Amino acid sequence: MKVIKSFFVAALALLVIVFVVSAIGGNNQPAANQPNNQTEPAGAAQAIQQTAAPAVPVPPMEAKIISIVNDYAAKYDAAPNQMAQGALRPARAREICHVMAALNGAADPFQLNNWVGIVQTLSSNNDGKGVLAIAISGNTIFTTWNNDLSDIGDNTLIQPGTALLTKASALSVGQQVYFSGRVFVNKKDCLEEQSLTMDGAMKNPAFTFKFTDVRPVSAN
Repeated sequence: MKVIKSFFVAALALLVIVFVVSAIGGNNQPAANQPNNQTEPAGAAQAIQQTAAPAVPVPPMEAKIISIVNDYAAKYDAAPNQMAQGALRPARAREICHVMAALNGAADPFQLNNWVGIVQTLSSNNDGKGVLAIAISGNTIFTTWNNDLSDIGDNTLIQPGTALLTKASALSVGQQVYFSGRVFVNKKDCLEEQSLTMDGAMKNPAFTFKFTDVRPVSAN
């Protein structure tokens, strides 16, 4: 009996020791539902800093166009119905045309020089013609067409073998650049716009643009 009793006492002691060790070890592991307090890796933080665009002065007309687009996007969202929303589109067009003529000079109001933006699209169509889009704000881009059919008459696609394609090909998406070229005029939006819906045109306009130059801001 003494042997059996000693055996059970030893076994019980062993179980207690195992339980205590497990409890201590578990306290050193983060609970599944606890927040992860690890800091962001240094490499990721550096990448974010590198892609952040430095503050570069923009031409007065560019700043005004950004302001107009943002103002009418807010009015569009706040409009009580589709009729009221529809009325905002020609009103915005008139204001844009007025600003373009007043600030850019009557001789050639639709030639834009050294505007500042962020490269959003660097691509090509099946014929190797360049497709380029540059954002001037979080909701507005100036862009070539992305196919030959839509580009008939505008000729915005960047031709292979040109100096412009060489310069554009050396850029990166997210890079800050200066760009120059021409916009196209129409009655609906003042500046030709590519969206298929009114929502897109009013809230995230993509203005058709024929680039003549593009270069990194950092190169200046």
